[in-house]
Parts: sequence; structure tokens; C-alpha cells
Amino acid sequence: MDRLVRFFDSFSKKDSTTEKWLMITSLLPVVLSSLLYLIAVLIVLPAYMKDRKPFQGRKMIIIYNTVQVWLNIWIFFGLLPNVSDSFRCYPDGVKHPPKNNIKAFSYYFHLTKYLDFLDTIIFIVRKKYSQVTLLHLYHHSTMPLTTWFCVRYGPDGRVSLHALLNSFVHVFTYLYYLASILGPQVRRFLWWKKYITLLQMAQFVVITIHSIQSALYGCNVSLVLSLLTGMQSLIYMILFIDFYKKAYGTHKSAKETIGDFEVHKKNE
Repeated sequence: MDRLVRFFDSFSKKDSTTEKWLMITSLLPVVLSSLLYLIAVLIVLPAYMKDRKPFQGRKMIIIYNTVQVWLNIWIFFGLLPNVSDSFRCYPDGVKHPPKNNIKAFSYYFHLTKYLDFLDTIIFIVRKKYSQVTLLHLYHHSTMPLTTWFCVRYGPDGRVSLHALLNSFVHVFTYLYYLASILGPQVRRFLWWKKYITLLQMAQFVVITIHSIQSALYGCNVSLVLSLLTGMQSLIYMILFIDFYKKAYGTHKSAKETIGDFEVHKKNE
């Protein structure tokens, strides 16, 4: 694992500030976290829940999604001051003008990817296995890795746009998920779930183009990091397009899904 980090260090200039932060000094804890997550949600938890009744925990789910909404709002506005610079292409050797706490908020965004593991755990303990799709598992298990590279090698400047866009989308996604569990009186107003999925796809289109521009023109961003974020965004986009076609491209109802998340049935 250290060899892999040294390989990236040889092609990408690590940030002298963030490289010392918790969970950024080494890639090993990040990889282990994603592996333990996959073992837990694919093997341990399904086996544990096999002969048990689904966990309800409505209040806990409401609290969890409320926390996610406010966390992503906080991170979005924390990164917003850098939005103009994130679209600019500074030549190599020219540093992005420093902005207030951009590195810190990029780091906070990375930490929320571990909190996102609870999405899958909630699905499993509630026996909503249909929601644990390839899209869901790939997205949740790889985001900590992708954001680790972003925080270690490009926590400010252009790369912070990716965290900005994703936190913006997550505000609406978790808000929808929160509203969907509040009861039938609220669900009937949630006609916009389809557009959240479109918003999710749109962010990955922007990030892919943004990464390609960085790779082609330098923009004071590591080529390796640009290729990594671009390829990951392209994979996410393909998986979301596949989900969209299955959910909305047929006459079958998609009323129980929204992106990675579940919309609860009325009888729950």
C-alpha cells in the first residue's frame, strides 16, 4: 500500500498541509474501511438479519438524514467561495489564490463518505435488499478512496469543485429521502425524484469534462489525479444512466427508488 502511495507521490505533488491529517497520512485505513464495509453489507449483516424481523427505527432514520442534509449544506457553503477559481485553469507553477478553509472543507467532505456507509447498513437491517445495487455498492465503497486522493493531492483549486457539486446534490437527495419517510401526507408532493437522478448524472458529466480539461491543459492539477477523477466520474455516470433507464425508461413503477436511496412504501 505504501508503494502505491509513493507511486502517486512521484507523479503528484502532495499537499504539505493535508498529508498530515487523520486518515490522509496513509491509504491503508481508507482501503481497510471500504473492505470492511463490503464484508459487512455483503456477508455479515445479511447473515445476521436472515432470521430476524426488519428493523424499523423511523426516528433514527429521520435523525440520520437530517444530519446528512445539514452536513452537506455546511460543506457546500464552505466550498462555495472557491467556485470561481475551480473553473479557472492556472498554468503549472502558478498557485490558486488561497481561499478561506477550502482544504478543511474538502477534508470534511472526505470524512462524510464514511458516514455514508450507514445508508447501506440501514437498507440491510430493514431488509431492503433491492436497494443494495451495483451502483450503490460501487459508489459507496470507492468514494472514500477517490476523495482521499483529492484531499491528499488537490484539496483546493479546481478539484474542490467535485466536492462542491456532490455536496449540493446530496442536500436534495437526503432531503428527499428524509421527506419520503415522514408519511403519505408528504410523499404526495414528492414528484421531483426523477429530477434528482438527472441532477446526479449532470454532476458527473460536469466533473468528467472538468477532469478532461485539467488533464489536457494541465491547470496546475496532477495528470494522475485528473485521470482518476475523470474515469471515476465516467463510471458513476454510466451506472446512473443504467439505473435511470431501468427505473424510468419502462412502464414499470420506480416509486420505491431515488438514485441510491429508497422511497418507503405507504404501508410502512
